[in-house]
Amino acid sequence: WLGYLRSYEHMGRVRVSCDGGCSCLATLIDAHDTKDGVSVTDVRRVVLRAARRGVGEEREAAGRGAGCCSVRLRVAQGSSSGEHKFKLMSLLLGGADANS
Repeated sequence: WLGYLRSYEHMGRVRVSCDGGCSCLATLIDAHDTKDGVSVTDVRRVVLRAARRGVGEEREAAGRGAGCCSVRLRVAQGSSSGEHKFKLMSLLLGGADANS
């Protein structure tokens, strides 16, 4: 889960992607929301999938730190507010048993 600031002014969009030792479905988060006229912390679920490796590859990757999962947020050019602020508030991780 990614926690971020959602607000009625100044907010932009980010593209979420993953690489390294994991993958995820690329997605776009728009933090601009005019319907309530308030700023709140919102959350978005991002499902991470571990990259599959053979036994030899696992040992080799561990020595290089290549098994690390990278979650990347890049500010998108366009926005519905005309501005580009994005504030990541939290990154919440769970194991295989954290299904909900």
